[in-house]
Amino acid sequence: MKQGKLFWFLDEHVTMMTKSRGVIDAASGDCVSVRGAEETTGDANSFEIVTRNGGVMYFICPSRQEKEQWINRIGRAIVIGRRHNN
Repeated sequence: MKQGKLFWFLDEHVTMMTKSRGVIDAASGDCVSVRGAEETTGDANSFEIVTRNGGVMYFICPSRQEKEQWINRIGRAIVIGRRHNN
């Protein structure tokens, strides 16, 4: 995540030359909500992002702690974006 944008990649070894598979700009309003998704995925380390156009994306982290960190960072970006866009 950089400057309120969440990028994801095919390979876990990312360099400056690696092309992202996608991006969600949480700070500009692309992201509506973020929350744990363990009930949906069956994985305690998963979370979901709901986008402005109604899409839902699921992510799985290696640990529960990392999941909580991602939820907090994305949640903060959503709040900051709402403040700047209103």
